[in-house]
Amino acid sequence: MKRILSTLLFVSALAVACKSSGNAAGIKANATCPISGKAVDTASYYEYGGSKIYTCCPMCVGKVKADPAAAMAKAYPK
Repeated sequence: MKRILSTLLFVSALAVACKSSGNAAGIKANATCPISGKAVDTASYYEYGGSKIYTCCPMCVGKVKADPAAAMAKAYPK
């Protein structure tokens, strides 16, 4: 019984983590800012094409807004 509960808890936590990535296409959230290369702050992002482009700070969000297609390509390379 403990094993089943542990597994259910793990799967639930994983589902929440995947859902909170904020990307409609099921893409894992970018870990580094496409502008500075620093670690992202999940409070700083710009929505583009159904996905969120996370940045390290609000100043970088402004730079992403200027050319969101280039930032998207750098944040989520194929």
